[in-house]
Amino acid sequence: MAAVLCQSISSLCSGLCSGCGTVCSYPCTACSSICKPFCEGIKKAFSSHFCIYVAVTLGLNIPPIAFATQSFLFGSCKGSLWLLLMLFFSFTHIIASFYLAGQSKSWNETIQTLCYDPWIAAYIVACIAFFFWLCIGLSWSAQGAMENGDNCPDNIAQLTMNSIYFGFFFWCTVTHDLSLHFDVQRKKQCKQ
Repeated sequence: MAAVLCQSISSLCSGLCSGCGTVCSYPCTACSSICKPFCEGIKKAFSSHFCIYVAVTLGLNIPPIAFATQSFLFGSCKGSLWLLLMLFFSFTHIIASFYLAGQSKSWNETIQTLCYDPWIAAYIVACIAFFFWLCIGLSWSAQGAMENGDNCPDNIAQLTMNSIYFGFFFWCTVTHDLSLHFDVQRKKQCKQ
C-alpha cells in the first residue's frame, strides 16, 4: 500500500515538475527568439572589417545617450532640447555602424554601399546635419544659452559640453579613419 501511495505521489510530483519546466521555459524561448537575431547581428558586426568602427561608434555615442536621458524631464530647457536631438543623432550613428558592418563583406562592397545605398545616403545627410548641430551646440554653450528656459537641471551646461566633446571626437575620429582606410584601399587598387 505504501509503495502505491509513494508511486502516485512521485508521478504527481513528476508531472508537476514537467509542467512547471515547460511553463518556465516559455519566457526563455520567447527571449531567445528575440535576442538571437540581435546577438547574431552583434557577432556579425564585430567580426567584420568594420569592427573597430562599430566599437568606436558605440564608445563615443553611448555617453551622449546617457547625458540626454539625464535631462529628459526638463523639456522646456534649451539644453535639454539640444540633447534630445543629440540622442537621435547618437542612435543614428549606432544603427548606421551596424548596418554598414552588416552590408560590407569586402572593400568593393563597402565602396558600393557607401556610394549607392539609399540608407547610407540618408545617413551622410544626417552626418552633415549632426556636424552643424554640434556647431550650434558649441555656439549656444559659449553664449550660455543652454541654460535658457524654465526648469533647467543644475548640470545642463556640463551635460551639453560633455556631449559636444564626445560628438566632435566621434566626428574627427570617424572622418579621419574612414578617409585613411579609403586612401589605403585606393593605393592598393592602383598598384594592381
